Amino acid sequence: MLDAVLLRNRAIRTARQFFSKEKILEVMTPKAVACATLEPYMDTVRIDAQNTQNKLFLATSPEFFLKKVFFPTLLENPTQHGIYEITSVFRDDVPSKNHQLEFTMVEWYKKNTSLREILEMASSLILYLGKVLKAPNTPTKTHFFSVEELFSMAGIPFSYENQDATIEKYLQLKGKLPLHLNRMDAATICFNLLFDEFILPQLRSKSGLVAVVDFPEYLGALAFTENGIACRGEIYWQGLELANGYLEEWREDVARDRWIRYNEIRILRGVGIHPIDEELLTILPTMRSVSGIAVGLERVLMALYGKFNASDFLNARF
Repeated sequence: MLDAVLLRNRAIRTARQFFSKEKILEVMTPKAVACATLEPYMDTVRIDAQNTQNKLFLATSPEFFLKKVFFPTLLENPTQHGIYEITSVFRDDVPSKNHQLEFTMVEWYKKNTSLREILEMASSLILYLGKVLKAPNTPTKTHFFSVEELFSMAGIPFSYENQDATIEKYLQLKGKLPLHLNRMDAATICFNLLFDEFILPQLRSKSGLVAVVDFPEYLGALAFTENGIACRGEIYWQGLELANGYLEEWREDVARDRWIRYNEIRILRGVGIHPIDEELLTILPTMRSVSGIAVGLERVLMALYGKFNASDFLNARF
């Protein structure tokens, strides 16, 4: 049995070969940051630094700084199509067989690229890793479905892009709303519960990779949105989420309004707000026609080999 840590090291070297062929340039971003995320349900790890007055967090993703350096880096390197980073990230979620506080993220951004194209590229990376590493579960194809298609296939079609419609559909199916909802996040909670009940079983039953696209705007984060739909996609392997990508939101005012709304949800949850990264918002117009995606490396290896848990990559013994 190949040691999990050594396998991950091989996978990192292999991923670098993939990005070199694709003309995607490797960069490095900070891990101690003042603004860690805008997601309302993603909890961060605070740093108790003795000699700094600033409140700092461990990065949940290199997203913000990758976007800040994207345009100037490509100006200096005009033959490159994008930038990437392979790095440790930190999220204060409940540990499980699929998640630990620290894990490895492969994240990249590519110019003049659609959401479909960046999802296909992520699928190609997973296939490349499987082939080079000679993994037993290497996928051969990727199926694409919209959220609307998957709900229709489950027999519950509805206009999920409308928050009220999402809540009404949940009430129709369940008779009452989940406990502890507030006025800001009722649609999000209802959607996630319906997704877990009606869509995840479909994803677990399908062979190969499955890309799910076109999420509701209220789950948009920093994805470009139009007519209530976010240009966001996720890649799954037998129900396990491996990647999350966007056609990037480039409108500063839209991103600011969403950030403020997400912070209102955090206040109602009784947790601290996520400070708005003003520098990030000012550079968003440079991200027009750019798509980005983040892949959980350990999860990919768990899928390809079928014998690891997330903790194996932190506690593996030599």
